[in-house]
Amino acid sequence: MRRFVFTFVFIIVCFIAKGQTTDVGIGNGILNGNYIGGLNNHDINSFNVFKSKLFIENGVLVRNVQELREALKNVNQQKNIYLADGVQFNLTGQPPLEITDGVRIFSGRGKNKGKGAVLFSNNYKTSPLILVTGNNVVLSGIQIIGPDGLIKNSEGIKAAVTQLKKRNLKVDKSKIYAYAVPNSQGVKVVGSNVIVENCEIKNWSHAGIYVAPNGSAQINYNYIHHNQRKGLGYGIMVEGVAHISANIFNFNRHAIASSGIRGASYTADYNIALENSTLQAHVFDVHGGKDRKDGTDIAGDRFTINNNLIYTSRFPAIEIRGKSISNSSIFQNQFIVIKNSQNLNAVKLKSNAISTSSSGSNDLIDLIIMQVNSKGNVSMQNNKIKEE
Repeated sequence: MRRFVFTFVFIIVCFIAKGQTTDVGIGNGILNGNYIGGLNNHDINSFNVFKSKLFIENGVLVRNVQELREALKNVNQQKNIYLADGVQFNLTGQPPLEITDGVRIFSGRGKNKGKGAVLFSNNYKTSPLILVTGNNVVLSGIQIIGPDGLIKNSEGIKAAVTQLKKRNLKVDKSKIYAYAVPNSQGVKVVGSNVIVENCEIKNWSHAGIYVAPNGSAQINYNYIHHNQRKGLGYGIMVEGVAHISANIFNFNRHAIASSGIRGASYTADYNIALENSTLQAHVFDVHGGKDRKDGTDIAGDRFTINNNLIYTSRFPAIEIRGKSISNSSIFQNQFIVIKNSQNLNAVKLKSNAISTSSSGSNDLIDLIIMQVNSKGNVSMQNNKIKEE
């Protein structure tokens, strides 16, 4: 481990991204000078230089797990930590990396077309890999990779069912799929004003990022995918407060979800949900009291969903499962409906659709965003639908 001075060189090239339109404000795939999700034209092999606003000069360069943990113990001396590009930090079977006040951990995702350092675990019980207890923490330019990117872990499910049958116990498939194999989390945010930017986050069976009650985070320019355990599988789960912007999502059961408890709130804007974002369920989700069985119809404090580009083969694409305490709003989103989908062929009109003033196919617009189990405190304007 050594101290060093590092800087970043920034290269920005404009492009037209597949299926994007200027209607949602992300027509050229760049927002505020950076590639949405860090991906050029949605190409997972294209990692472009990221222009962080969080410029740092002096820092500690670490090249292995021992040096990383040592650096985290000495943050009173140096809070800026740089993970050596291309190095894999194997945290399998280890306690979480606890990140305290003001610590900023960087690597070089996008620098010289690289992917940055990798923090990973192969242990299904890793929950979380990174525990952010401090305020004003930054995680930037890192790959955060978990042990399980499957919808169903067939071997684990089979073993669990066998054990239940041996004990003459009932097999509840919904619980088996979700919990037969231990669940994992990538980043758990307990602190406030946490920034997670320009990271690739994948293969976490519960959630790639979990914002806990009283936690708050800005989650920007990340590529978040293959967090898809059946019954769970959240790219981002919010029980605190989060601003989620300019990310690319794919292969998550829900890209963004919330349990809808009091105090939970998120804004989701300028994100792109790619074609495999609705393989299991809707893209953006908020649960209500009926889901929690707490005798209320509360679906969080407030939710704002705007200027997102969403590919969907399933209806709804957004579902609010109760009523938020304050007014929520859903506006200026672009929905690209994938034709010839088996899900679309089975669609039926639902009487609890939110009435809209949006443009698009009349037989689709009332299905694309749904409020169930309660009514009210949701406004919706200027959303558009395009069939592809």
